Amino acid sequence: MQVLSGSGATNYRFSISWSRLFPGGKMDVNEQANVEAVNHYNDVIDNLIDCGVTPVVTLYHFDLPQVIQDQGGTSQKKRSPFCANCILFY
Repeated sequence: MQVLSGSGATNYRFSISWSRLFPGGKMDVNEQANVEAVNHYNDVIDNLIDCGVTPVVTLYHFDLPQVIQDQGGTSQKKRSPFCANCILFY
């Protein structure tokens, strides 16, 4: 982070992995987020801000959780609502 700041970078773009945050792929009230992943991304964002670098965050949605991949991935007829929305918008 300090290298970014020292190089004059003002922004840093990175992706958050859906499968890391929600390994079960549901992203609903029945599945809790992976606390370690949430803490990791919070630390990255906090460190960037502390170094004067603005985080630009995207959700890397093509990295499917294994449970969804095992059910046929994005080709399955019954998708999670989040996965269906990603396909609809992209």
